[in-house]
Amino acid sequence: MASRSLFALLVVAAAMCASVASALRSRAATDPSMEVKFDFTPFLIQYRSGRVQRLMGTTVVAPSLDVRTGVVSKDVVVDRSTGLAVRLYRPKHRGGRLPVLIYFHGGAFVVESAFDPVYHNYLNALAAKAGAIAVSVNYRLAPEHPLPAAYDDAWTVLRWVAADMQRGADSWLARRGDASRLFVAGDSAGGNIAHNLAMRAGQHGGGATIRGVALLDPYFLGKYVDPTAQRAWGFICAGRYGMEHPYVNPMALPAASWRRLATSRVLMTVSDLDRLGPWQRAYVDALRGSGWPGEARLYVTPGEGHCYFLNNLESPKEAMHMATLAAYRKNIAVSSTSVLSFTVGCDDCLSVWLISPPRFTKHNKQKTINSVQDLVITLLIPAMNPDTEVDFDFSPLLIRYKSGRVHRLMGTARVDAGTDAVTGVTSKDVVIDAQSGGLAARLYLPGGVPRCEKLPVVVYFHGGGFVVHSAFSRVHSRFLNALVAAAGVVAVSVDYRLAPEHPLPAAYDDAWAALRWTVASCSASGGPEPWLAEHGDAARIFVAGDSAGANIAHNVTMRAGKDGLPGGARIEGMVLLHPFFRGGELMPSERADPELPRRAERSWGFMCAGRYGIDHPFINPLSTPAEEWAALGCRRALVTVGELDTMRDRARMYVEVLRGSAWEGEEAALYETGGEGHVYFLEEAAAAAGGDKAEAELDAVVSFIKRSSAAT
Repeated sequence: MASRSLFALLVVAAAMCASVASALRSRAATDPSMEVKFDFTPFLIQYRSGRVQRLMGTTVVAPSLDVRTGVVSKDVVVDRSTGLAVRLYRPKHRGGRLPVLIYFHGGAFVVESAFDPVYHNYLNALAAKAGAIAVSVNYRLAPEHPLPAAYDDAWTVLRWVAADMQRGADSWLARRGDASRLFVAGDSAGGNIAHNLAMRAGQHGGGATIRGVALLDPYFLGKYVDPTAQRAWGFICAGRYGMEHPYVNPMALPAASWRRLATSRVLMTVSDLDRLGPWQRAYVDALRGSGWPGEARLYVTPGEGHCYFLNNLESPKEAMHMATLAAYRKNIAVSSTSVLSFTVGCDDCLSVWLISPPRFTKHNKQKTINSVQDLVITLLIPAMNPDTEVDFDFSPLLIRYKSGRVHRLMGTARVDAGTDAVTGVTSKDVVIDAQSGGLAARLYLPGGVPRCEKLPVVVYFHGGGFVVHSAFSRVHSRFLNALVAAAGVVAVSVDYRLAPEHPLPAAYDDAWAALRWTVASCSASGGPEPWLAEHGDAARIFVAGDSAGANIAHNVTMRAGKDGLPGGARIEGMVLLHPFFRGGELMPSERADPELPRRAERSWGFMCAGRYGIDHPFINPLSTPAEEWAALGCRRALVTVGELDTMRDRARMYVEVLRGSAWEGEEAALYETGGEGHVYFLEEAAAAAGGDKAEAELDAVVSFIKRSSAAT
């Protein structure tokens, strides 16, 4: 209920901002002084007169004693010449020195402040839960002070904090702050500032040792973003830095520069609905692969957008996010303790890091709560399981943890077999091989088929990056029902084993076993499966699949040509729907994403456990010599592709290479759908609304199957 209320409030606020902006633009048409120079709604509008109208983030609250947390705050001017100030937060204290956290607020470098009520509440809660003195920096904002003004202010504050803890100008920092436990953090644009501050400290010192950096949904971009984002960055920095500058795109840094990052540990939080997520994840990958000697950890919150945690401190996800950040402060303060990870006993899969006291170790399950932080985290976590440290983030498909546990983020829902009310198709589930991992399939039979009538057989392999979905998923069940009804075929949808638990070639082996079982079941002597024995025509076998399933279809067809099928059967046709192929050399359609080569090689290595390189014929059939295409064991081939699919040029080249190879097939057809992306037809089918383009692509597949020259 709270989330819905918050969402409604945000919608109203956005509408009000848009209304104000619209009114101001209307006035500009008649008032020259209101002529808009740069429209950066919903944040601000800059006029040609130089005046800036901020549409949000202008409310301030005074420092105070927060009755909920017991945290006391006060404001301090750091540099009178620039007006640079900070708000200090001091938690309840029982003696001893406290960690110090320097925090930078977000707001796209142009709005918000350290005195905003949202940040005031957030820092009160964080200071209390982390048991740290927080220094919230009120840096100068663009466009009045374009970058690098905010970076310079951050540098000034870091040096001020370091000096103050030494010479004692401010009693809170001098008397209570621990110079050996200094941390830097920020959200969104503030996360960007925190990173750049740590980089500068690595180059120039700064008089302090930064023990850890926490980047909360940071604002990072790259060269290949939409023009609106490019214009915004140019506005923020007054055109001084391009989209490839390390200020906004740290991934452009050479490995040697990453090694200067002035901290031993980095915590990156990512909200999986955040459009900045790809750059945030790429940051962690680049840092880990640079040779930087520290430890980078990733914390992912499913189902939330950019910086969701600021606006609802009472939500369970925000509580876990806060606890993680608070515990992170303490973890890196004591290098001699062992760090454990815990998870919420639900699908949120949020991780928490916690110092283990002497009686709470990896080998000793006895718990000792000897601090307020231990108590907070214990209360927040209803069920704990030490397997939440992220080993491989394959979002939006899955996350694998260092314990080996795999959490799939999609494709886990199943639908039961039965008779489909829309198409009249009947389905049932069968076990193909109970001995080798329980290989199973879902069979589909069109309605009203006369007894003993022989039909073409489609052996189908679902997509999902080799790691998600199944033969029983809703999207593929809907698609197979539609295909079987329209083409009049018997379909065998194979539930092959998934990576990473069963890395490739497990899926290829399962596909081969399922294909041989299908052919054997269609034999004249009566095979092991009644539907196939009665209705399956071994002379009209088709293999098909979408995405990773199309990759499997290609590879199983190659194997059929090399090893042969039972009874000398041959595959009549192969249908590759938006096939998943990659390679070391980029195709034109892949060049818009500079991170693709690294990401593709890494993900492929995950799927096959590093057994095959990115140019192995399994993933890059274009690397197959022309003479070896003669092994492709089908008479005809159909490849479909979407115009917006980044793999489209590989699919096109596949058809060209096939046509010019030693393959002795009769037809290699290409079907393209304009204006659509990768496997779009599954989404439309899943929505039960069809769609002209999806129906046209299905018709192309049906026509291809019905063109079989084999006798019915």
